[in-house]
This record gives sequence, structure tokens and C-alpha cells, in this order.
Amino acid sequence: MKLKSFVFLLLACSASVAMNGFPMPEKNVVQMNSANWELVKSENGINLYVSSYEWLDGAMKLKLKFENTTAASVGISWTITAADQPDLNRNYSISIDANSSKEFQDEENPISIEVGQTEKDFTITFN
Repeated sequence: MKLKSFVFLLLACSASVAMNGFPMPEKNVVQMNSANWELVKSENGINLYVSSYEWLDGAMKLKLKFENTTAASVGISWTITAADQPDLNRNYSISIDANSSKEFQDEENPISIEVGQTEKDFTITFN
């Protein structure tokens, strides 16, 4: 009797797997410091937030978020500098739809946050 019950249970499980596939584990979605955005500038309806993220090598890098609170699409150009990094003087531009936001991080040449620096040590000037 036990053998029949075991075989029946095994067949029922096999049929369930055949029809539904193996159950997939839930994915853990990790957001990179998404709650740590800090407003550093607000100008002409554009809010600029800064945060940091960990790069592949474990070093901390800077990321920006631009929020367009106006009813029109805008193009923004900016320069980023840091007193502790005299060789950092980069120019960027981005376009943002009306009433939306866009995150930015330089994928080709990430902006490093050196030991002792924070996101506030960077100067971002709208051009």
C-alpha cells in the first residue's frame, strides 16, 4: 500500500512539473542606493540629485538624477568638477522629457568618489 501511495505521489508531482514547469525562485531586486538621493541644486524647474553606487572593482562612483518639473522637454548641459580631483573637469549633456526624471552615470569613464570624499564634494554647474 505504501508503495502504491508513493508511486501515485511521484506521478502526480511529475505531471505537475510537466504541465507547469519547475517553480522558479523569486528574484531579489537590488536598487543602488535609490533611497539615498540628495537634492543639491534646483534651478529653473530642474532639480539635481546626487548619490553613489559601487562599481565592479568595489570603488564608489557618483551618479546623478535630473528631475524636470516643467511642462516642456529640456536639454541640459553641465560641467562637473571636484576640488580634490584637479584633473576632473568634464562636460556632459542630457535631454529630459517634461515632468519626468532621468538618471545619469558615466559608464565609459565613471566619476570616482575618492576616500574621504562625499557626493557633496563635487561641483556641478549648469551651462
